[in-house]
Amino acid sequence: MRLSRGALNEGVRMSHKKGIYEKYVKRPQDFICALLASVVLSPILLLTAVLVRIKLGSPILFAQERPGLDGKVFKMYKFRTMTNEVDEQGNLLPDEMRLTSFVSLRHALNK
Repeated sequence: MRLSRGALNEGVRMSHKKGIYEKYVKRPQDFICALLASVVLSPILLLTAVLVRIKLGSPILFAQERPGLDGKVFKMYKFRTMTNEVDEQGNLLPDEMRLTSFVSLRHALNK
């Protein structure tokens, strides 16, 4: 009986011999690119944070748990785009009623 390559490797991480690029270049390159992106994008992120704080108040960010590699859960932080408005019974209103102008602007720009 012969198994396909995918069936043999399913659930098993294959490792390979790392070359010079992976050993010495990739990690510093990733770090430098991330650092440059942080510096370039920081004014936009700061402006967004100020606008969220003015329009929605605190907290500016919220954490959302997501499944990652191999099902390991990680927290992803996002800017708030919804209010915390509730009805008379204390239940959150539907998403459509809690959306802010930020979301409407984002949707309009993405079309």
